[in-house]
Amino acid sequence: MKRLALALLGASALYSCGQPAFAGQAPNPANVSAPLTTGHGVVATGAQSLGDSGGAPGTVTSAALSLPAQFSCAGSPITGSGTFSCSWATTPTGSGAVVLAASPTLTTPALGTPSAINLANATNLPPSALPNPSSSSLGGVESAAAVSNEWISSISTSGVPALSQPGFSNLSGAIALSQITASALAATGISAPTAPASTSAFQMQGLAAAVTPATSGETLITVSGTLLDNGGGATTAAGTGVEYEIKYGTGTAPSNGATSTGTTCNQIQIFTLPSAAAATADVAQPFSLTCKANLTAGTAYWIDLSAQAKGTASAMAFSAVEVLAAEIR
Repeated sequence: MKRLALALLGASALYSCGQPAFAGQAPNPANVSAPLTTGHGVVATGAQSLGDSGGAPGTVTSAALSLPAQFSCAGSPITGSGTFSCSWATTPTGSGAVVLAASPTLTTPALGTPSAINLANATNLPPSALPNPSSSSLGGVESAAAVSNEWISSISTSGVPALSQPGFSNLSGAIALSQITASALAATGISAPTAPASTSAFQMQGLAAAVTPATSGETLITVSGTLLDNGGGATTAAGTGVEYEIKYGTGTAPSNGATSTGTTCNQIQIFTLPSAAAATADVAQPFSLTCKANLTAGTAYWIDLSAQAKGTASAMAFSAVEVLAAEIR
């Protein structure tokens, strides 16, 4: 009986075509008529003869090796005797087990530059991995703390956002009159405060008008009314009169006769009788003062007159006083 020895990838396998293991059974050529194979692509082909029932020896004239395309083999086919020599067709990368699974788990692979990749399930992307944005591509942008009444006006090519307050030119459309928030009011203060009792010091009139600007704080203030002779023995002599100015401030409004306080809104105005009046009823002088105050939006202010007598103390008083305050933008 002859034997066929095959060497595959450095490991030898011995295949024997011999008499069946059943005692007393004659050899049957049908038992070996199919090609001889190892199950890994090693195939013995060619004329196979095991002789007759008397056990005459047979021969294998050719054995060929068939492996997947990942391997490159030399020495095939073998006729008579020889050794198969196989190696990887292309040099493999990495180490460890060969990846054959449909959904393998890869540990720290270097993918290089893939032709296509889906990052739908990607996580833990570090910010440093994002490129800077450009005029034609997206990239990483730094965060910016919110600032009241400001918006992100631009983002640099280094990914740094810039904040600014929108200007009027940044707005579009038109504003309706109903959308304008203006603080305008008529004073509900004292309509006939006590006449200024000092000729040497300004005193508050206690009008207690109030305004709370809502937008810019730039507010027009108008105080108007009539200057009357105080009567009750007051003089109507020439030179009798009063000096007065608009004052505003925050906190509790001053009372009538209190020491002058607050911020002055306009220059001091003066009225005096140019000549003696025949009777107190002849002294009736309208007045109106207007000034612009730069107030703080959202802050409540009081508005008042500060006045000082001219000529004779308590001789002339304010009557029917009204205050109008309105933001101009």
